[in-house]
Amino acid sequence: MSAGAQAGTTRKQHKEDDSIASIFTSLSGEVPDVLPSRFSDLKKEIWRDDMLQTWKEVLEELEVATEQVTAHGSEVSLELGQRSVLCG
Repeated sequence: MSAGAQAGTTRKQHKEDDSIASIFTSLSGEVPDVLPSRFSDLKKEIWRDDMLQTWKEVLEELEVATEQVTAHGSEVSLELGQRSVLCG
């Protein structure tokens, strides 16, 4: 194989490895790895029922923000108060 052909093969292989499908098994068709039970135990330990409601509220706010960006495009600017920046 010529050096040019080898370089092309290497680039193609590298590009396939960098595919988003290599991260998400649902896209690659691979069977996902099963995590050790300690992860399930930890999730049960930290889970609170109000987390689901909080997540729904976040999604509602995100929907409003998305509509604003869609309507105003690049005219939309991020507004952060000084306290938000300082407190993280």
